Amino acid sequence: MAKKSAPLPPLAPVREIDRRLTAAEYYHACVGRHPATIQAPREIVCVVEGELAEDAQIDWQAALDQVATANPGLRLRLHGQRRQAGWRSDGQMPRVRWLPDQQWDSHSNTDAEFIYATPLSLEEGHSCELIIVGRKKLQIIFRAAHAVMDGAGVIHTMCELFRAIRGEPLLGTNATYSDVELMRQVASTPAGLKHFRPPSVTGQSQGTAQGGLWRRFTLPGPQPHLVPRIAHATAEYIRQSSAEVVRIAMPINLRRHVPGILATTNFTSMLFLDIAPKETLEDIKRKLQEKLERNEETNYPEILELIRFLPLPWLDRIVSLNTKNYTRPRFMESAVLSIGGPLKRSMLSGGGFRADTLFGLPQVENTFLAIVGFQGKFEILIGMPHIYASNGRFEDFLEFLKQRLQS
Repeated sequence: MAKKSAPLPPLAPVREIDRRLTAAEYYHACVGRHPATIQAPREIVCVVEGELAEDAQIDWQAALDQVATANPGLRLRLHGQRRQAGWRSDGQMPRVRWLPDQQWDSHSNTDAEFIYATPLSLEEGHSCELIIVGRKKLQIIFRAAHAVMDGAGVIHTMCELFRAIRGEPLLGTNATYSDVELMRQVASTPAGLKHFRPPSVTGQSQGTAQGGLWRRFTLPGPQPHLVPRIAHATAEYIRQSSAEVVRIAMPINLRRHVPGILATTNFTSMLFLDIAPKETLEDIKRKLQEKLERNEETNYPEILELIRFLPLPWLDRIVSLNTKNYTRPRFMESAVLSIGGPLKRSMLSGGGFRADTLFGLPQVENTFLAIVGFQGKFEILIGMPHIYASNGRFEDFLEFLKQRLQS
């Protein structure tokens, strides 16, 4: 169905941003603001692991300064309130935090608290930072407030960082418009989603522990049809305790609709895949392909614009988990499945640093599967709230998924 919208402006170098927040950005910006909320501010965190040559000397701050100069999305500052809330790229230049003696095995959230030790601030224009962990064996961690950046934006930032380190020209940013403006321009078919409460991956909530956990494992590549296979395996696991329709939410990169677009800002929308009992892997492949061909992820519900009438703390109080509702949360999906890449190792190497592993950290408010392909392998990270992970259920699901994907 065609949409009435002004044509998108042509792609051209962008050095400054000055526009209103979109509804998705406003939603991400609200999380963690109300005093009763137990959710942390929403962030995107990317980790690159590798080794630095003995004689290598990299000026990480100088490289990051180049990236922030060429990409104004790294300098966004929140100003104004409610419907007048907007971004201006007059915020702080992102900083590098050095942790040469930090120890973290990166296969779980254990001892990962250091990542979040420095609070980000949208109002102060401190919306992202680079963390360098170790001395020769490095963990290069980039974190950004989700309100200013999505996963693909973080990857673009990291690729730009290594272009700067290698002394190559930076690609920069070339889109002046927002995700909503793009969605309004792309013809799509409404998803026609039915409203229901989908089953969780591990059954009913148990216990009262707040927060969640995540674990990581590696799959060798290539892995054909990995997204539908993971969706099918997750639904298969849920079938052990529920015969209801399973709903998988998939963040889709809207950049696919504009070849050549370069942006760090949010260009992601959600696609929902419902899996009925007895549906096969082939059924899931077909349904997913049909949804993408119909551009269902670009069907923008204009009613979402209403959330910007609410102050950010009020919206947070309505949508986020708090001490009264966290043991009986109401989710729109059984699980979230996000995939990025595959990327080549050379894209994140340079200056004497050789990358070996790339992954993104999952959220833990609901079951979240974050997959990143990186030259011959896939890193699989699974996050889950403690109330669903307790009593060995997380480990059971993790082993089930490993077996299904490795077979």
